[in-house]
Amino acid sequence: MYRTCHRRGYKLLDPNIWEMLDGKESKGFVKLSSGKKCSPPKYIPIEKENMSSLPEGSVVVDSRIEGPDVIELATPKEVLLRELEDTVQKLKKELTEKTGETRWKLEFVWGTLSPTLQEYWDLKTEKEANDLLEHHKSFFARSLSESIRDIKIFKYSYRLE
Repeated sequence: MYRTCHRRGYKLLDPNIWEMLDGKESKGFVKLSSGKKCSPPKYIPIEKENMSSLPEGSVVVDSRIEGPDVIELATPKEVLLRELEDTVQKLKKELTEKTGETRWKLEFVWGTLSPTLQEYWDLKTEKEANDLLEHHKSFFARSLSESIRDIKIFKYSYRLE
């Protein structure tokens, strides 16, 4: 007869290990997939309350396992926090890589009877925005150019996709 080695409050490092029983007496441990005898199971404590008793000979591992497959052990909260920090760093790096050039936007309102919002995007320099505003002021009739108000020049960056 076989009994699982999973226990409440612990994470079993190799879930394929089962305990062989003869009645109530333990006869050792086997890998269920191959049926071959193996060493006692290794556990990581994952909670401090409601921990059940472990099979005789079991080993509780604190932080690292040495061997061909080194597994770093941590609580689920620590793992989640580490993954979130890695994701944030990755996204910050992507954002800096995809930031394009700095551009300028000219915005103003003009007209008295029916005020119109005028916007010009993708100006390469602030001087270009100011020159365009001056062009509007000198090109149109004085009454219309005097009605220009709420002048704003914005600096922005665009992202490359």
